[in-house]
Amino acid sequence: MTPIGIRHGAVVDRLARLSIELLPSHRAVVRVQGMLTAPALESAPEPDVLWLAPKDYYRGHPRPEDVLLLIEVAESSLTGDTGEKANLYAASGIADYWVVDLSDDCVEVFRDPRPSGYQSRQKRRGEDELRPLAFPEVVLTPSALFRPS
Repeated sequence: MTPIGIRHGAVVDRLARLSIELLPSHRAVVRVQGMLTAPALESAPEPDVLWLAPKDYYRGHPRPEDVLLLIEVAESSLTGDTGEKANLYAASGIADYWVVDLSDDCVEVFRDPRPSGYQSRQKRRGEDELRPLAFPEVVLTPSALFRPS
């Protein structure tokens, strides 16, 4: 696995901070670079950021049905994140999957999962609003992830 680059790490940090600031703590758990168990697919990916249903994960890793939003940050992994991983997440029924594309300064939003893949795939840039399905009142923008603090 390629080591995480500087921009990748910085964007994951920003996503983590924004997630904790914007989400009501009683409505979601934020997990950064943690394991997700998808037993039916014999896979255990480690997404960059997960918004999870509020429960105690002490006795087991989150499962696809616990995921409210899954975010991958892609630099060298863009092809895999928008291809093989997107198909894995869709087949697992994850309704809201975002890929932060560092090479194009955009966020690709995948929705409407089917066993064959996501039916909806849209790119958001600049000040476009990103509203998670589980929290439509929460608004993020791609520019908040890419501009220097």
